[in-house]
Amino acid sequence: GSNQFHGGVFEFLRNNDLNAADYFAKTVDTLKRNQFGVYIGGPIARNKMFFFANYQGTRQRYAAQYNTAYTPTQAMLNGAFSAVAAALPAGVTLSTTPYTNQPNLFTTVNGVPDQINPAYFSPAAVAIAKTALPPGQVAATGQVNFVSPEQIQNYDEGTARIDYTLTDNQRLYLRSFTDWEEQPASSINGNLMAVQDAQQGRDYNIVLGHDWILSKSTVNAASIFWTEDYVTSYAHPTDINGNDVCLSKYIDVNDIPGHCYMEGLSTSGFGSGYNELQTENRHSYGLNDTFSKTIGMHTLSLGGNLWKQFAQENTDYPAAPIAGFGNYTGFGLADYLLGYLSNFEQGGGEIASEKGWQLGLFAQDEYRVLPNLTITAGLRWDPNLPPSTPGEGRGAAFRPGEQSQRFPNAPLGLVFPGDPGVNAALMPTTYGYFQPRVGFSWQALGLPA
Repeated sequence: GSNQFHGGVFEFLRNNDLNAADYFAKTVDTLKRNQFGVYIGGPIARNKMFFFANYQGTRQRYAAQYNTAYTPTQAMLNGAFSAVAAALPAGVTLSTTPYTNQPNLFTTVNGVPDQINPAYFSPAAVAIAKTALPPGQVAATGQVNFVSPEQIQNYDEGTARIDYTLTDNQRLYLRSFTDWEEQPASSINGNLMAVQDAQQGRDYNIVLGHDWILSKSTVNAASIFWTEDYVTSYAHPTDINGNDVCLSKYIDVNDIPGHCYMEGLSTSGFGSGYNELQTENRHSYGLNDTFSKTIGMHTLSLGGNLWKQFAQENTDYPAAPIAGFGNYTGFGLADYLLGYLSNFEQGGGEIASEKGWQLGLFAQDEYRVLPNLTITAGLRWDPNLPPSTPGEGRGAAFRPGEQSQRFPNAPLGLVFPGDPGVNAALMPTTYGYFQPRVGFSWQALGLPA
């Protein structure tokens, strides 16, 4: 800041009217970006207090022009795989658990090989393919090209700072940063792969600092801070009618009541995203201090920091079922249509709350040996103070051969907070973390300083 006011405005514009066409897609991308803002600074009290503030807004829209996946063609839905070279021939048995020694369902019909009776197909797999996937366009592979939905990103960012001169040797400052993010979810009906997750959140950071020149050779810099971020993300894939897609609508599995998300439905040709609702809130506060003193050719520094941190996470993962298909018939899309499941995962979601302290202390000597050579040596102490979960917490540790007393039916070796010797942090506090460091700065003679 200064005793005069200064400021300005700015804007940056980019849109598809100015963009060249993509070489492969032969179309101009839809990117539209507008960044704009204002800044101003000046005196609050002449020669004593000054301020500076600025704001920037960003508005961006973009849709990808070219994505590739492999989905069932109409011929495959009819049971015809003769165009697929990878499929197993008729008469060969499967060799992968859990379908070992079961007959391969490919047969030859009227002289045409690699046919499957559609009656063997999973009704759920067929329904998803017909209502929530674009049909494959290449007979041999099921390749299909598609565009992503429009992605909208809005950011509002601001910084501010106030400087106050207490005396000729002391200065206070207060600075802040704020960021608001708004990215709505978007999807294209009938394509569970064409989804953009919402990202909505805010970030704050505030620092209050004090700089003090105690003498010509002694300075102390101290600050306290507070920071927080809060983020939510989710998306809803939709079928051809615009209805949300989740596995509980097609097979007998449970989703969280009132929630409908698609989680990792996949085979070797296509895959959905992980679109579950998740929120995360983190905040921390603390103080930092550094004391420096110059004695001859030595500059000694002592300091430390103490932080308190808190994190809260809530997510539906993996409460929404996760299913994968493949590795049986030799062709992933056939495995999918037959319902040949290779993996399935479902859990109770994750609700995690953690809090803890972080402490660090350091000492350093910067020794100017020669005008062109400085050697720095220091030692830092960072004890391991692991964060803990409230109450008895959620989590587990592994101790070979030990049976949990809290949950006697748990697998051997899996122990939990509340078991003897297992705290809410799942690990002990350790204080013996010392980090020595040595460095040097050297300037070759004859080079400009």
